[in-house]
Amino acid sequence: ATIGPGAANEIRGGMDEPSTAKTVLCPRCNIALDKAGNIDERLAQGMKKRLPCTGYRMLLPNLMGYRPDRPRDWVLRCMRAIVKAKRRADLSAERNRQPRMRFPEFVYMWYTPRPERISHLQATEGAEAVMMAKAEADENRWGLYYG
Repeated sequence: ATIGPGAANEIRGGMDEPSTAKTVLCPRCNIALDKAGNIDERLAQGMKKRLPCTGYRMLLPNLMGYRPDRPRDWVLRCMRAIVKAKRRADLSAERNRQPRMRFPEFVYMWYTPRPERISHLQATEGAEAVMMAKAEADENRWGLYYG
């Protein structure tokens, strides 16, 4: 359970002991559950049919209705690896005093084939292999989105 805003204000105000009041907040809308009523209705009013992951979805190419199917284990492994890589990249950027990459762009770039792989494919198998590698990356991006 989350301690409500009353307790947090007392702690911030410099009081020695936090309040014993335990107002449970909704993790989605940050409203006290005892005052919220029907949270789903309240959220539906504020969201107005918003697409999930809009920033990431805008980066994805159109696959003309094709919806790549990926196993749940694959999606979970990718999500864990992406979060771990993003954390490392953010720490590195902070250490080097560089701006951090936004998460949607980071996820998009995570699937991009490395330049070494592209040049190797170009040299050994030709332009068609490069196009196939890029198409596979696009399908993997959509597979994560639909995951």
